[in-house]
Amino acid sequence: FFQAEDGIRDYKVTGVQTCALPIWRDGRWASVDVLAGTGTGDLAFSGLPYTIPVRVDTAAVGFGAGYATPMAPFRFGGGLRVQGIWLRRSFVEEETAPQELFTVAPGLCAWGGWYPRRFELEIGLHTHYLPYIVDGRDKGMAYNELLLSVGYRF
Repeated sequence: FFQAEDGIRDYKVTGVQTCALPIWRDGRWASVDVLAGTGTGDLAFSGLPYTIPVRVDTAAVGFGAGYATPMAPFRFGGGLRVQGIWLRRSFVEEETAPQELFTVAPGLCAWGGWYPRRFELEIGLHTHYLPYIVDGRDKGMAYNELLLSVGYRF
């Protein structure tokens, strides 16, 4: 679908993401998050002197589970994660059918946070392996997501 030498320049994305992360008293946690977005940009191929306008739509659902340190002003956790990803790209000025991909990406996650009274500040890292097939050959790539959240508990 997307080859390694493909690249989108001036990529602008609009999207939404939501996440739920309940933590139980014994330190176990589970999460579910949903992400959807769309954007346009220019697709560049090595060896071509021009770029191709492209639109990219994406949706993902992720599930994670693991353990966290006891509640304190600082808390850390980590675990396993899996994400189902749907991607579609369509060429704005071409009369070709859109290309679509659905895959399941296994991975790991880690996060840390500071929770003074009612405020919270968290940073997280998700690392995944994304398998896909191009021209009948199995391929794959690793990718990372860095997340930052700020919150207030009522």
